[in-house]
Amino acid sequence: MNSEDGIQYRYEIDVERHLVLATFFGDASLTDAQAIVAELYSDPRHSSSMGRVYDCRAVTRMPPVLELRAVADLFQRNVDPKLRVRRAIVVAPGAYYGLGRMLQALLDLAGLEVHLFTELDEAVTWVSGHAVS
Repeated sequence: MNSEDGIQYRYEIDVERHLVLATFFGDASLTDAQAIVAELYSDPRHSSSMGRVYDCRAVTRMPPVLELRAVADLFQRNVDPKLRVRRAIVVAPGAYYGLGRMLQALLDLAGLEVHLFTELDEAVTWVSGHAVS
């Protein structure tokens, strides 16, 4: 999926590594996050127990704090806190890292652990417990 379709995300499911890689780009917004959740949960290869990497390095829009809160609420509604699933968010350094820390803090307050990275390979390795091939 690409921005030409108005869609600012795509996802891959790696069944062997039990991993979901969701990539957001361009002007990605809460609407894109909601859409990807709906698509993932309807994909027969998907499992809530899969590790997650949310790659946001190509996002060009700075979301307002209210939108970060709405994303945290979306996580809360769709994540079973009893499942010990590793989740990582990958962001560009600088201001985006700061926004990522804010989202991480909101999720932490909700009892959901998410780690923040600036390198995709490091995030995938941490989430899957395997080196990137």
